[in-house]
Amino acid sequence: MYKRQLNSNRQSRVTHSSKGGFKEALIDKQVLVIHAAIADKLIAANEKGDRSYLEQIQNTLDSRRNSGRMRYGEYLTWLSVLEVIDDSIAFKNAILEDSHQMKKYRRRTPLVGILTEAERQRAIEENAVGSIDKALF
Repeated sequence: MYKRQLNSNRQSRVTHSSKGGFKEALIDKQVLVIHAAIADKLIAANEKGDRSYLEQIQNTLDSRRNSGRMRYGEYLTWLSVLEVIDDSIAFKNAILEDSHQMKKYRRRTPLVGILTEAERQRAIEENAVGSIDKALF
């Protein structure tokens, strides 16, 4: 192997290994706290008998599925999550599941338009943005 090939391989390994680092973890944390706020809002609305958000989510799911922007497995996963909304603990656990698949699905969430911009910002500020005095070293 030539010296330039060794350098090229080393550079690609460094770039590849840096993926999924701190920045991705921070994004996952922000997405998670936004979904926690969404779950709380959906549970509260459901307890009041307001099903408008669920209809909105169902329309988004159907639209994405019909247009080919969502695969069937993801579609079924979100439907399954919505089906357990009457059990608030199971619902919240399903939305906030700590699996690679749910992290991926949350990043392409069909739960759009549930939170106002102020609610979204508040969730991030209160839960996702750490401060130096809260950091663990």
